Amino acid sequence: MRRVLLQAILLLSAVCLSARGQDRGEEGPGGTKRVNLSADTLAGVDQGGTAVQMLIGNVRLRQEETRLRADRATQYPDRDEILFEGNVVVFERGDTLSASRLLYNRTTKISRASGSVRLTDGDVVVTAPSAVYDTRNKQTDFREGVTLVDTASVLVSDTGTYWSESKRAAFAGNVRLETEDASVVADSVEYEREAEVSRARGNVVVYSVETALDSLSADTTSATAVVANWAFNDRRAGKERLGGNVFLFQARFDSTDVDTLLMQSESLRIEKSDTLNRMWSTGGVRIWNMDTSALADSVLYETRTGGGIRRETIHLFVDPVSWFQSSQIYGDTLRIASTGGEPDSLVVRGHTFLAESDSLLARIHQVKGRDLAGRFLGAGRRRMIVAPNAEALYFLKDGEVPNGAVRTTADRIVFEFVDDSLRHVRAEGGVEGSYFPEDQLADQKLEGFRWMEDRRPRKAELLAEPRLVRALDESPFRGLAPGGRRAATGAPAREPPPIASARNSQSDPKPSEEMRAEQDDPPSHTEAPALRDDAQTLSEGENGETAWKPGTVDKTRDGYTLVVASRADRSEAERLAAEWHREVSRDGLDVDLFAALVDGTTYYRIGVGRFNTRAGARRVLTGLGAQLPEQTWILRITRSM
Repeated sequence: MRRVLLQAILLLSAVCLSARGQDRGEEGPGGTKRVNLSADTLAGVDQGGTAVQMLIGNVRLRQEETRLRADRATQYPDRDEILFEGNVVVFERGDTLSASRLLYNRTTKISRASGSVRLTDGDVVVTAPSAVYDTRNKQTDFREGVTLVDTASVLVSDTGTYWSESKRAAFAGNVRLETEDASVVADSVEYEREAEVSRARGNVVVYSVETALDSLSADTTSATAVVANWAFNDRRAGKERLGGNVFLFQARFDSTDVDTLLMQSESLRIEKSDTLNRMWSTGGVRIWNMDTSALADSVLYETRTGGGIRRETIHLFVDPVSWFQSSQIYGDTLRIASTGGEPDSLVVRGHTFLAESDSLLARIHQVKGRDLAGRFLGAGRRRMIVAPNAEALYFLKDGEVPNGAVRTTADRIVFEFVDDSLRHVRAEGGVEGSYFPEDQLADQKLEGFRWMEDRRPRKAELLAEPRLVRALDESPFRGLAPGGRRAATGAPAREPPPIASARNSQSDPKPSEEMRAEQDDPPSHTEAPALRDDAQTLSEGENGETAWKPGTVDKTRDGYTLVVASRADRSEAERLAAEWHREVSRDGLDVDLFAALVDGTTYYRIGVGRFNTRAGARRVLTGLGAQLPEQTWILRITRSM
């Protein structure tokens, strides 16, 4: 009876208290300011034998600089905690935190919020299912998934901490940081909002996509993925550093073609500006792309843009080796330059050695000297000049039969390559030479010769890196390149949809003047003529018309063609090719079949024309316009076709 009476007295006392003006702000234990708590209605309630105060309607709390409001609250007389529920909002020196429910400790000033938690300072919004908010330190901890959004970035992770005063975030667990020009995935990320500086650690992947005007063409998109153990990025300064077994994958493509770059190194440093990008790789660098591959201790990769033209230069330092088709080159330093994605020059300084494999003779031509200057002339043509103190060992043949070797010294030696094979050697100044017949070769080789084909970086090997495989499978590359990510990496892609039929045979397309120049003008010094053996590939049809046969296009040389249709059935493909031949042969355009293995099926692509450059193929494609099928695309010709 006494216990019941005591509880009733306590409840009655609580009800009689004023609904406003509780705890007027006197000093509490340890110097803590007491809270000022008010509401529309105050009621005493028994919760499991404990008398508590229920505050209902327009609940307000004030303690030092902290302001809080809610629909209702529960105050525990024997505890320092107050539970706020319903449209809870906390204001703390510029911070605003809202939640469905919040347990506030008036001594520690720490709040435990749950239910649609939202923290903002006006510039940033952080959301999560729950959070622990330290009002004194303006520190918020999130443990059930968190998203941070500001004007420059979006940061998502499993857990995280945000410091409002310093505008700093430290997130962990499946972290993804999205900025305007990049995306970072990592185990953990620290992000400084005002400086726009981020530090990522553990299974780091950095994605970026850029679009720029390429020479003589429409926009070209460059998509890059870099995997590393750690990464640092200063977005405002345009500087980035990555370390720990770094793998870089870059696919540069337009609407018709894909060019791929792969690189491995111990560390990578990137600097970007409006017209110049620099990328330094150090420590066991390995590079592969469609035209070259290389090894070096360190590499500087520069990209300059201006006037709609992209110029790239690769500098290789400390025991560099580079391969171009069947050529191997090494020296003290190497520099490879390209314009518009096509290589145009090579410079080697100090202890130059050039080795060229001759597959027919099963021997390796060799040349050495101090320096080398090389020019890529297009369509498989190259010129290499070695000087001074040049020395060469060149193996001869009579037809296809080995016929000894010539060893020559001179002030300089000039090499001419055609169709990527050594065709001519010329020595100039102070020439001395010796001929060695076949029976006296005795394994002739120049001092310093090293054949390192087994060290040559391979695309398949670099792409097999598990971290890179995962990164590309989850990358934003899908939908950017023709065929998506598979096309960018060289993995099997679905064949483009076949064209229902060839054009109406009565149509009479007339090439534009620009196209005629591409087809009829004599080749410039940078292009070899398009070769065709009419006697072998063409025959006279009825009415004196030249009939089509497979093999019209010379596929042993680099070039491009316009694919107008594709068939898995060879006889059907040949029928379509004959139709196209009847329509375009009068305009000087060849037609041929180009085989491709796609997802285990061989497709026969009908190609119209053979062009020395991609730009030339693009001009014809643009010039013919609607006269070609809508799905027409540009295909690079390779010897495997």
